[in-house]
Amino acid sequence: MPKLTIRTSLYTATALTGALFSQPAFADCVSQAPVNPNQVVCDNPGNAGWNGSATNGIVVTLNAGSTTTTNVGGPAVISTGTNSAVINFSGTFAPPAAPTFGIDAGSPTGAAINVGGGTTVTNTSGAAIRGTIVFGNATGTATNTLNNSYSFLGATNKIGLIDGNISAVGNFTFNNSGFVGWTTNAGVTQTGAGTVVINNGIDGGYVSPVAGGFTYQNAFIWNPSGNAISTVGNTTLINHGGGTILGSLINGNVVLGTGATGTSSLTNGSVAFGNATINGSVTMADKNNTVTNDGTITGNVTMNGTGSNTYNAGSTGSSGDNG
Repeated sequence: MPKLTIRTSLYTATALTGALFSQPAFADCVSQAPVNPNQVVCDNPGNAGWNGSATNGIVVTLNAGSTTTTNVGGPAVISTGTNSAVINFSGTFAPPAAPTFGIDAGSPTGAAINVGGGTTVTNTSGAAIRGTIVFGNATGTATNTLNNSYSFLGATNKIGLIDGNISAVGNFTFNNSGFVGWTTNAGVTQTGAGTVVINNGIDGGYVSPVAGGFTYQNAFIWNPSGNAISTVGNTTLINHGGGTILGSLINGNVVLGTGATGTSSLTNGSVAFGNATINGSVTMADKNNTVTNDGTITGNVTMNGTGSNTYNAGSTGSSGDNG
């Protein structure tokens, strides 16, 4: 695939016992009951996942250095019920080197994580997941939250990688400071009524560039063959500026607020931090819509609201442009 050429060219269980306490051995994914019955820890030497789809309020932690690949009868390699958490420290991603996936469903279309509504999934900086991530319905005050993280050590980037599609129902917050899509195209889809907040990238970009056919120095969502982001609920999307000339990149079309009952907004780039790029078209489909573009949009911007539609382009000192 051409995209692969572009981007990859960038690119004995232990038991602790004592007189006063005991702790279960770490092997595969293991419940920490009876001491911590709501905790599950995944570590070497096994690679079996966890089926907690019938259990609410659990926390699944995947330790650094572990590899979890086996679906043990649930809807995904790692699954939980509602109001839970999944924290992934496993896998390594340091482009231009090829990733090592910590949670690995075998392919980008395999089911890596499936959680009930109101759950938080965190892919820590430098960790890597291959497969889809699916959230159940979050209603009322519950929110589905996905954090794909970034940090740095000196001049070395530590970029979180999710190599598969992301989908959520109801209220949804996605903080993407890393890469979505690497060996495949991958997008973000929200359905159902709810409030949606998506932050792509970080203000000012990464500490150093990721070099190759293109030079990236900020987050991206990569689905050039379709919708990179599609939402039904009332949506706030911020594509943060900074880094190299591209800034944060949404490579694919953006469709926001197709429920058409509330208010949605898009902010692309900023005067303070610089350009951000949407390589595709933008459709604002909510009742009320606002676009503030101080970056680059290569395709058409269409605003279909039956209420108000406001387009603010090119603040003084910005690189605001749309195709």
